[in-house]
Amino acid sequence: MAINFPNSPSVGQIYSFGTYSWQWNGSYWESYSSGGQFLPLSGGTVSGGTVFTSGLTANTFYSQTQVGIGISNPDAAAIFEIASTTQGALFPRMTKTQRDAIPSPPTGLILFVTDGDNEGLYIYKSTGWVQII
Repeated sequence: MAINFPNSPSVGQIYSFGTYSWQWNGSYWESYSSGGQFLPLSGGTVSGGTVFTSGLTANTFYSQTQVGIGISNPDAAAIFEIASTTQGALFPRMTKTQRDAIPSPPTGLILFVTDGDNEGLYIYKSTGWVQII
């Protein structure tokens, strides 16, 4: 499930998703219920963006401008950081024909081409696809 929290919330602002609600306290979203019952959310971090969660349990989400997977304090220079000593990142995999069928690929799009002589990691630049590995 993905929950899209508002960007730049004001203190006291309430955000609801289905039957669940959270209130921005100036630093993080906390569970909120006008009836006094708290129904918090777990599964990710929030900085006025999207939270991906697998279920509803107790947790607190702090405002930050970075997203980290496997790391609690992503580098301030990165919007997204992955840390692991046992796993890697897996980019989308497809054939060259499938890659070439992507309409108007944005600059910076990265993917892995799987077929034959074209196999490798590619990035899209303004001049077209470039194999980087």
